[in-house]
Amino acid sequence: MEYVKESKFEIIVPKVDNYFYHNEKDNKVYDYIHKGIQQGQNNNIMLVGPHGCGKSESCKQFAAKRKLKFFETNCSLYREPREFFGIKGAYSGNTYFQKAQLIKAFETENCVILLDEINRCASSVANSLYSLLDDRRDVYFDEIGYVKVAKGVTIFASKNTGLRYTGTSPSDISLMDRFKITLEVDFLPELEEIKVLVSRTNINQDDAYSLVKFANAVRSKAAEYGSSLRNTISTRILIGCAEMYNSLGTHAIDCTIIPLFSKEGGNDSERSQVFLIKQMIFDSTLLQKEEIQ
Repeated sequence: MEYVKESKFEIIVPKVDNYFYHNEKDNKVYDYIHKGIQQGQNNNIMLVGPHGCGKSESCKQFAAKRKLKFFETNCSLYREPREFFGIKGAYSGNTYFQKAQLIKAFETENCVILLDEINRCASSVANSLYSLLDDRRDVYFDEIGYVKVAKGVTIFASKNTGLRYTGTSPSDISLMDRFKITLEVDFLPELEEIKVLVSRTNINQDDAYSLVKFANAVRSKAAEYGSSLRNTISTRILIGCAEMYNSLGTHAIDCTIIPLFSKEGGNDSERSQVFLIKQMIFDSTLLQKEEIQ
């Protein structure tokens, strides 16, 4: 005997983060997307940008601020196409099929779904979602029959792009063609990133300013044509550094950021370059404070 088990996972509206920043252009796009939801349009949105800059949280806050339910799944966890739909199991002599939580999300009205790290799953796995992403909005699956996307479901996907991201797959044009809107998410403007550090870690505003200035200097260096820096500083890492800063001062940078960069190459290594930027930023900041005092 075989039967289908439904997921008991509850999909809810996330909490609003009043400190999360969306720029004016993105807000207009998000308002357009929300209007489309209300009018019954099918919108798929791709979020691209460097790691740790807020792609996932941007999608979550889109849902939170518009009182929409939200579900997130990490695509890198899936290895077989059928895993998107559920798993087979056995109990007390009976076999069963456990519906995936993702399917419950697809079948939940006015739900915002985030397919995170979509370019970290094999193309054959992503292919299994194609008919759910296009205008058909349904798919037939042997164990559970038809899966149909409910009214008002909006599908986001996110991916990191660039040569520094190993473990990713090139995006199939058939996949990208199903996302008519693509938003580039980048690091926050300087003042907004300072606000994030202060609000989330209670770091002193002057110290937050120095950390953000340091991070932006490293980011600019990494973005230069032909740069030997293969890494950058995400907002996520910067928040972790700020949490330690009140207790450790600039040594917090040595415990969070500096180890991210290779020390191969001696004085010309990535780590030496970042350490030099650290000295330039923080030594000049300390000197300015001493002159003021």
